[in-house]
Amino acid sequence: MDVVEPTIIGAGVVGTAVTHELFKNGREVFVIEKNPGVTQGENQSSRNASVIHSGLYYDQATRPLKAKLCVPGNRMLYAFCKEYGVPYLRCGKLMVAASERDWPNLELYLARARADGVEARMLDREEVDDREPNVQVLGALYLPSTGVVDPTRLVYQLFTSASNHGAHFLTETELVGIR
Repeated sequence: MDVVEPTIIGAGVVGTAVTHELFKNGREVFVIEKNPGVTQGENQSSRNASVIHSGLYYDQATRPLKAKLCVPGNRMLYAFCKEYGVPYLRCGKLMVAASERDWPNLELYLARARADGVEARMLDREEVDDREPNVQVLGALYLPSTGVVDPTRLVYQLFTSASNHGAHFLTETELVGIR
């Protein structure tokens, strides 16, 4: 039986990340990208919010694949950025309780965080003031693993790493059908 080598459609952050992982396993990979380049910020990935998600917001009842992969993916992304010098900021996130009626939601999210292995802790008013004095709240849920990354540099590094190991990027190539 012939081995079929994978073809990735799109060279944004997901396409280049999948390519990066496949070449590490010795696969020959082809990437089709309709834009003229991969690293000049032409793809949708250069326009995203740049957030490194902690993995908190996914419904535990339905357990989508995204919920299962976000927490380990968060750790892997920070490790990749550190290893390859991709700029990021692990700034954390505050989910605030502006009134007493907000506390049950924060407690729900804290329980979800603990169940899913997301680093999280409750902060009282004084602890929130120490981090962000312009926010007037009763307290907050602090998610230290949330951050931001430079998406263009991330795609560039994934592309560079994959192409240096033999991945084939076919730019200005639009997919019009699959058989």
